[in-house]
Amino acid sequence: MSRILFLTPQLPYPPHQGAAIRNLNLVKLAAREHEVNICSFVRDPAEVGAGAELTRWATHLDTSPAPRRGQLARLAHTVLSLQPDMQRRLHSQAFRRLVGEADIVQAEGIEMAQYLADVSGQRVLDCHNAEWLLQRRAFQVDARSGRWPGAAYSALQWLKLRRYERWACRAADTVLAVSEEDRRALLDLDARLSINVLPNGVDTSVFRPASDSVPAEAMLFTGTLDFRPNVDALRWLVGEVWPRIRRRVPQATLTVAGRAPGPRVLALGQVPGVTVLANPPDIVPCFHAASVYAVPVRSGGGTRYKLLQAMACGLGIVSTTVGAEGVAVRSGDELLVADSSAAFAEAAVRLMRDAPLRQRLGARARENVAATYDWSVLAPALLGMYERLLAGQP
Repeated sequence: MSRILFLTPQLPYPPHQGAAIRNLNLVKLAAREHEVNICSFVRDPAEVGAGAELTRWATHLDTSPAPRRGQLARLAHTVLSLQPDMQRRLHSQAFRRLVGEADIVQAEGIEMAQYLADVSGQRVLDCHNAEWLLQRRAFQVDARSGRWPGAAYSALQWLKLRRYERWACRAADTVLAVSEEDRRALLDLDARLSINVLPNGVDTSVFRPASDSVPAEAMLFTGTLDFRPNVDALRWLVGEVWPRIRRRVPQATLTVAGRAPGPRVLALGQVPGVTVLANPPDIVPCFHAASVYAVPVRSGGGTRYKLLQAMACGLGIVSTTVGAEGVAVRSGDELLVADSSAAFAEAAVRLMRDAPLRQRLGARARENVAATYDWSVLAPALLGMYERLLAGQP
C-alpha cells in the first residue's frame, strides 16, 4: 500500500462547494487502495472539528491557518507584482513546514502547486480549472458589460496566470484536468505536459429524481454565490432573462440557493418571483422542489457540479454553451442550449410548458450522468493513474 498526500486549499469536509466536493471524493477513491494523508488550510479553528470526519478515509490530517491579506496589500500586489493573485493567496511558511513525504503528493489547485517543489516522490497537480482561460473569459464578459474595474483586474490576472500556470504544471510529474477542453487550454501553455483528464463527478445515489410531483414553473439556480462567474450569471438571468419568462409564465418562480451570497445577490430576492436561499444545510431538497434548472453561466471554466447534479436529478435543463462545457451532452438530447437572453427565456418557457419534453430530456440526462460521471465510474481512471505513476510511467 502506497502513501498519498493531498494538499488542499480548504478542508474537504463538509463538501459545500466545488473544490471541496472534488477533493473529498478523490480522497475517498484513493483510500480504496492506498494510505491517504491530508494537509490543509483552515480559516476558522471550528473547521477542524467538522473536518474530523475525514479520518474515516485519511490516516493523518494536518492543518494550518490560511494566510490573511488586507485589501490594500492585495491591491498593491495586483498592480505592482508580476505574480498573479493566486500565486500569493496561500503562500505560507508554516504550511510549507507541515508538508511531509509520500509516494505521491497531490496538490489540489494551482494555489497549492508552490508546495510541490519541496517534496520527493511523484507529484500530481489537479487543475480544477484552466485558470488563465477562466480569467480571460471573465475579462471578456466584464468588458462587454462595461464593468471596467473587474475587466481590468482579469486582464492583468489572465496575462500573469499564463506564465504561472505554465510553471505550476511543469512542477508536477503529471497534471489532472477536469475536461478535454481544459486539457487543450493547458497544453496551449506547454505542449509537452503530461495531462490526464479526470472529470468532476456526482453521487447518483444521493442526487436522484424527486419522488413527488413538482410545479412545472419552478426554476432553480445553485452555486457558490460569491464566485464571480456565478454572480455574473445571476445578474444576467434575473436582469435580462427573467422578465421575458415572467411575461409569458406569470406564475413562474426562481429559487437561487447557495453559499455566501453577497449584498448584490441578496438584493435579487426583491425581484418578483425570485427567492434567494442562503447557505442551505442540504442542497438536494432544492433540486427536488424544481422542475427546470438554469445554467446561465457566461464565464468560468472547468465543469460544473451544478449541471451534473441537475442531470442526476432528472430536471429539465437550459444552459449556455459555456455552462455545459466539458460535459458530454448535446442540445436536444439531455438539455437545451441557448446563449442569448431571448433564446434562453424561450427554452426555459418551453421546458415549463412541455412536460413530455422535460421528462424525456431529464431521463436521458440521468442515464448519461449515471453511466459516465458517477464517482464509482471514475474511480478506475484515478487509481490507474496512481498505478502508472508508482511504476514510473506518468
